Amino acid sequence: MVQRLDMTWRDWTVLSSITSVTLGVRLWRISLPDGVVLGEDVVGKAVNAYLRDEFMIDAHPPLGKLLLASVSALFKHNGSFAFDNTGDLYPGWVSFVSMRTINALMAALCSPIAYVTLKASGHGAFAAIFAATLVTFDNALTANNRLVALDAPLMFFTAAAIMSWGLFAKQRSFTGSWWGWLLLTGVAMSGAISVKLIGLVSAIMIGILSLGNLWSLTREDTVGGRLWVKYCIARFVCLIVLPLFIYLGVFQIHFSYQTQLPDYERSVRAGNDFYKLQQPFRHSFKSKSNRSTSVGTIWRDVVYGSVIQLKSEYSHGVYLCSFYITGGSRQQQVSGYEYPDLNTQWIVIRAVQEDKGEVDDEIPARLQYLKNGDFLRLRHVPTRRCLHSHNVRTFRDLKNENFNEVSAYGRLDMNGDSNDWWEVEAIETRNLFGDPTIVDKEELPIRALETTFRLKHVSLGCCLFFDDTNLPGPWGKGRKEVICRHTASVTPKSIWRIVSNEHDHLPFNTPLASYPKPTFLQKVFEMHWLMWSHKGQFRDVYHPSASKPWRWPLALSMIPAWAGHGSQVVIAPNPVVWWIGALGLVAFLGAKILFRLREKRGYFESGRIREFKHFHLGEAGTYFIGWALHYLPFFWVDRTLFIHHYFPALYCSTLVASATFSGLVGFLPRKMRLSIALSLVVLVIAVFSQLTPLTYGGHLANEQCESLSRWMNKIQGYHGHHLDCSLTPREVDRPVPHMLQKTLTRKNKALRTLRQHQTSRCYTINPFGAASTIAQRFTPRSNVCG
Repeated sequence: MVQRLDMTWRDWTVLSSITSVTLGVRLWRISLPDGVVLGEDVVGKAVNAYLRDEFMIDAHPPLGKLLLASVSALFKHNGSFAFDNTGDLYPGWVSFVSMRTINALMAALCSPIAYVTLKASGHGAFAAIFAATLVTFDNALTANNRLVALDAPLMFFTAAAIMSWGLFAKQRSFTGSWWGWLLLTGVAMSGAISVKLIGLVSAIMIGILSLGNLWSLTREDTVGGRLWVKYCIARFVCLIVLPLFIYLGVFQIHFSYQTQLPDYERSVRAGNDFYKLQQPFRHSFKSKSNRSTSVGTIWRDVVYGSVIQLKSEYSHGVYLCSFYITGGSRQQQVSGYEYPDLNTQWIVIRAVQEDKGEVDDEIPARLQYLKNGDFLRLRHVPTRRCLHSHNVRTFRDLKNENFNEVSAYGRLDMNGDSNDWWEVEAIETRNLFGDPTIVDKEELPIRALETTFRLKHVSLGCCLFFDDTNLPGPWGKGRKEVICRHTASVTPKSIWRIVSNEHDHLPFNTPLASYPKPTFLQKVFEMHWLMWSHKGQFRDVYHPSASKPWRWPLALSMIPAWAGHGSQVVIAPNPVVWWIGALGLVAFLGAKILFRLREKRGYFESGRIREFKHFHLGEAGTYFIGWALHYLPFFWVDRTLFIHHYFPALYCSTLVASATFSGLVGFLPRKMRLSIALSLVVLVIAVFSQLTPLTYGGHLANEQCESLSRWMNKIQGYHGHHLDCSLTPREVDRPVPHMLQKTLTRKNKALRTLRQHQTSRCYTINPFGAASTIAQRFTPRSNVCG
């Protein structure tokens, strides 16, 4: 392996030293602060769910949280600490240090991985050590990667994927090491995706590099068509099939740990998410308390004359209900109601034509089973009126002709008319992607709990549709509108399920109904839908630490994470590290443009310049692709963004800068190269040391804090961001107030209005203020007004 990596014993000594230094930097004072830091409350709740076997889901895949839960379980933590708020003190029995340590270890490995990545690709010691130094001594990475968060494992798997691909590209084809590094590339890719969905960018990067490599093979004379197909199959298996199986395996482990109902008292959010699951998935969970998911005694077979209850498949689901209160057409109201009662019971009656001699028997003398494609009527049990729709507009939209009112029509002595007729369309959801489709089998029996279906109006052609619109009070209080919609697609809002079925004359051997067991892939796709819905919650959300993507490469953002005991933790970048990365990107692009112009004019390079163009810039181009893929898409992301979203791109920018600058300084004398390298390393470490009180939560006197705050504003331009220097060592821990505030959206204009006038009133946002009201969070500062 030493020969494969082209590393001498000195290189291994340097690698060991880098690893030791990085471990020291990441693990120093890992137990401080001893309270919940910003973001740890969110991940901590997910870890608790795994430890208690309870349902929980957020916006990210489960691998990172499973790793933290596994480590926490080794130290006998049972998930009883609530992680309620940022700033809460950890009890002595909570293994928060072990969870922080595993993250710090994975983050610490990124520095030696950067060293190996550049060294194995042929770069000298300058580039490899410089890249490792930049990764090691960045304050933002150090502060964030020591917390109970998901950024550290994402960084580790991203760095491992880039390194493994670089080492794979240097191996002889179809040897053991060639297969080994290709497999490790696939494993690292799947790890990045399984921690955060943004890890898919790493897979896209490797895919682009793989396609480029395959294209270059087509131009080699020694590679025939059959051999090229083997190359394609090897990459397909190792970079697509293997990561997919690992990703699905992570979800299999996730499902095996989350088997219980969520604790509604501990997590209201988990309870709300639970009711967003489809009913078969929801009823697959068990209960460890007196709360049960059993459905009771429900007959499976539905016959004409059965008394049923219909429930929508959308989200929490509502029962089809009717009440005496009249609707817009002065007919009896039909709506959606969350709870079952007598008003949600309907009798299934066959739709017959009496003028053709057909007998209208509410309960036929012989059992007639309900089947797909049947025409039926639904008679309301208390009022004896039938489910009805006609060409009358709805409350939601009085002008839209696609929306028809649904009511209950008829009298005890009158059966209504043909507008009471509905056709049953069975829906099949058991396909690979979980998308519902209409079933064409006419004789398919409709069964309680098992079968989902639509009710299509025979005369109008519209479908019974749950509109999820609150009806106006007082007559519609607590009820949702149900309409007949012409443009209703096959979605949960138009799909219904029989959840109660009673009939006195069913045979004694009629089987009981049960929800169909969802397949593994159905559960996976449903979980991804739920994760994606979580990401939508971050749209248009105001947060004091949010920032725009253009500010990230220039280190113009920071995140106050914790404050108390005269100290604070701030995720603030080392400006030298981030500026070197940005300058490296500019130098790379400038050099590529310059050489492109020279090539267009017929100039060709030779000697050291040729080596710089083809080797240094060629390798830097690989890492530049990673930076662009990890960074540029954020300009089109419609959600609240933070500086930690730039961390994978920052890692790639350090590789670009190291590869580019190592080629540029190659034109200088050896002593000058060493002087430049040593100066930059000293500068990076010096600025890192300056910011260490904020990184590790060290004590800062008021004078030191004010001085550091002025220095950061001067160097990095943190306009509107100030350190809180008002705390004293005697004060107790207190949470960062903006984490306890309710989410502020664009509809909450009070805070935004105050911010617009803060300059004229000489006010600035104080993110560490103890006051909980919006007005008190604006603390006057005399030095701002001068």
